[in-house]
Amino acid sequence: MLAYVFWHWHTAQVDAQSYQNYLIHFHQRLTTYKPDGFLSSQAFLLERAPWLGRDTETYEDWYFVENSAALDPLNAGAISGQRLQPHNDVARWTEGGIAGLYRPSFGEAQAPTTRFAFWFAKPATMSYAELDEALQPLKKQGTLWQRQMTLGPTKEFCFHSPEETALPATLQALTIPMEQIIH
Repeated sequence: MLAYVFWHWHTAQVDAQSYQNYLIHFHQRLTTYKPDGFLSSQAFLLERAPWLGRDTETYEDWYFVENSAALDPLNAGAISGQRLQPHNDVARWTEGGIAGLYRPSFGEAQAPTTRFAFWFAKPATMSYAELDEALQPLKKQGTLWQRQMTLGPTKEFCFHSPEETALPATLQALTIPMEQIIH
């Protein structure tokens, strides 16, 4: 499984509630008319996205797919058939966006409740085995995602949790509260 993650924000010409309604409609349509390899999606409202230079609200969509071969059908399917108009309704009011690709390392990939994201990089002096050992206590508390092929603007790792959690201090994690608007 992979997650295509898309960060985006709306123009000043549309209010946040209308934009969210368009976004919800698009996700509902995508779920009803699934492209090949598409599993599900989630959308969140972040209070900020520092990796994008944004200290204001930003949306973060997670599109779960079976594998990398499912990315082409998702890309084509999002803008065709029954999904075209809902996609265009959101896209018309989107001011900017950027995406990344992530694979789950542990935890429930399509977790029903995520309220916090902790973004961090593996310290250069730490091996991946040492990182895995340091994260052992968190394995039952959330989901760890790892960026793939350096595709995306964020740090290499993201830990999703339903509650604020203390990560090892050596990781210097950036904590981002999230409001789940679509599951």
